[in-house]
Amino acid sequence: MSCGAKSCSSYPVVYTLENPKSVHASTWLVRTLATARHALQRRRQRRALLELDDRLLNDIGVTRDQARSESRRPPWR
Repeated sequence: MSCGAKSCSSYPVVYTLENPKSVHASTWLVRTLATARHALQRRRQRRALLELDDRLLNDIGVTRDQARSESRRPPWR
């Protein structure tokens, strides 16, 4: 059985300009994963903000009401 570089399934997929749909799909996936990662980071940071006591919030210039308001925002914003 002959196995050419483009037809053998044991070779890894190489994204080139010859197959722009694959490049577009991989770029979309990378961007989607990065957006999800940033949303999770924002969620963790907002939860941590809620756990700060009033003295620490005062140190960073944030009121308890502002912290609550920020924590209610959706993670993608």
